[in-house]
Amino acid sequence: MGNKAFIKSLRLFGGDSMKKIILILVSLFLLLTAVLLLNQPRKRIVVGTLQGGISTLDLMPDVDVRYFDKTLDLAQALMRGDVDFAVIPAELVAKIRMMGSDVKIISVDMMQNQAIVVKDISSLEGLRGKRIGVFTPTGTFAMFSSYMSALNITDFKLVDKPPAQLIQAFQKDEVDAVVIWEPYVSKLVGMGGKILVTFRDLWRICGLKGDPVMVVWAARPGIDAESINKVMRMREKALSEWGNETLVVRVMMDKYGLTAEEASFMYKRVEIVKTGLDEDLKRSIREVWYLAWRGGYIQRDPSEIGEDAFWSP
Repeated sequence: MGNKAFIKSLRLFGGDSMKKIILILVSLFLLLTAVLLLNQPRKRIVVGTLQGGISTLDLMPDVDVRYFDKTLDLAQALMRGDVDFAVIPAELVAKIRMMGSDVKIISVDMMQNQAIVVKDISSLEGLRGKRIGVFTPTGTFAMFSSYMSALNITDFKLVDKPPAQLIQAFQKDEVDAVVIWEPYVSKLVGMGGKILVTFRDLWRICGLKGDPVMVVWAARPGIDAESINKVMRMREKALSEWGNETLVVRVMMDKYGLTAEEASFMYKRVEIVKTGLDEDLKRSIREVWYLAWRGGYIQRDPSEIGEDAFWSP
């Protein structure tokens, strides 16, 4: 077809029709581009986590870390795929799964480091009638409630505040004890507090076996095995660096404002998990889910969550 014939054929459509065709073609092009971009792996791994909690992520500079103040915002970001992975409490995974999302646990990061920090209380019985500082929208509070119910110690007054405000309340003698996690435990000890009991102690006092999992790595729905293997290789490097106490102490001082003494104290009491996701860890996670359910953090019996909640290569 010659140029004149081609131009003549275009005129048959008319100006408005031609504009519509161009708009349709542009829309199709943009849609196709978006689909292709979504299906291509990101150049950098994107990991979401909550503000104010330690993990091996603190030693992984090659990932794009996005911090969230609210648990729900992080959960939604993981479900949508805005982040590739999330380093979160184990009980949050159960909550997300029950929202209908196929997120999967790919690794355990650390065991429970929560503790009840006090000033003058010397026994669990001494908590009766006292002001206990907690942050109620957390799995930590739910498990504390489960532990205390099992021990029949429930007659205390709850003071509900976010972690930073709990630290201030402890300083001002507005609470008698605080239920909190690292790095706040070490901050409180540095202020003169003492650990009455750890969650790992409570786990054993209540007759549970093994060790209680706290933090896990969870993958977004539809994540590819290559990305999982990549982030696990990066975590292996962080694990090797975690063995360098001097390095970790310096990082924790810079990142969380701890003193050298507080950071060293924290380093000695935190247990990072270096093994893969085995049956013992899965069993521990399910026990944690059960405690969180009993404490009201999870709305349904977590025993309905299947084995597909755990990634297998």
